[in-house]
Amino acid sequence: MSVLANDLLAKQIAILHETIAKDATIGFLVKTTNPLADNDIKEATNASEMLGHKALTAKVNAQSEIAVAVADLVQKGAAALVIFPDALFAGNLAELAELTISRKLPAIYSFPGFAAAGGLISYGANQSEAYRQAGIYAGRILKGAKPSELPVMQSAHFEFIVNLKTAKAIGISLSQTLLGTVDQAIE
Repeated sequence: MSVLANDLLAKQIAILHETIAKDATIGFLVKTTNPLADNDIKEATNASEMLGHKALTAKVNAQSEIAVAVADLVQKGAAALVIFPDALFAGNLAELAELTISRKLPAIYSFPGFAAAGGLISYGANQSEAYRQAGIYAGRILKGAKPSELPVMQSAHFEFIVNLKTAKAIGISLSQTLLGTVDQAIE
């Protein structure tokens, strides 16, 4: 089951573009050892530049490096943050949300727990749907299906969640156009 998290970076940048100044610098928070990191950085940089944004990258390997990396991005001029998909970040959603709020930094991440933990925006595959599909596959395998004969499934449902309390806390107003497309607004 693929949740297409890395493939959604350009879309996440486009969403973030709607919340920041048109020439703002966007920071990327990336786990260095993620095998997709270099390719994703290239694609995200291209997507940012196409929208008129400069891109900065901060690479981390451990939870203890996250706060320093975010501070460094802000110090270098990042006005927004895209958190690349990785288990390191998924396991530290509350810390990431707190860091971005304290620095008044609009941020987006692919897992819905980020917005629920206080982050501004999450856009990614519907996790419940992905888990349900994985359960269906597990059931098929337990009934004798060969895993090698099952196709790779891709998420078809995506969730766009905005935390309105965070928007107010960091001092940004979201357009009605953007708000009209959200699946969930946390108040």
